Amino acid sequence: MEQKNSYEQVFLALLADFENYTYDEAEKVYKNSGEITVNVTMTGFAATIVMKNGKLTLTEDGKLLTFVCDWTQTTTTPEGSITVKTDMNWVFSDYGTTVIAE
Repeated sequence: MEQKNSYEQVFLALLADFENYTYDEAEKVYKNSGEITVNVTMTGFAATIVMKNGKLTLTEDGKLLTFVCDWTQTTTTPEGSITVKTDMNWVFSDYGTTVIAE
């Protein structure tokens, strides 16, 4: 459940920043050259997620279809900080049909 809540916070943050996206006609994507930062707690540890160079596509009826970005997550534990960097790529589908059980 914590993982689900963390991702929900991330998705809501990237959508809330929509005013900072510009449409790139050549690539057919919305681009955000800024940073989106989200602070979450996972398994009792604080994590800071920074998404840069975001690109998103929408379905014809305006639903989120894909989101890609440069993802950096720094998690602070009693032993110190752990930083993970990756090229994140999400694909969204089957709106209204997915069930996440606790």
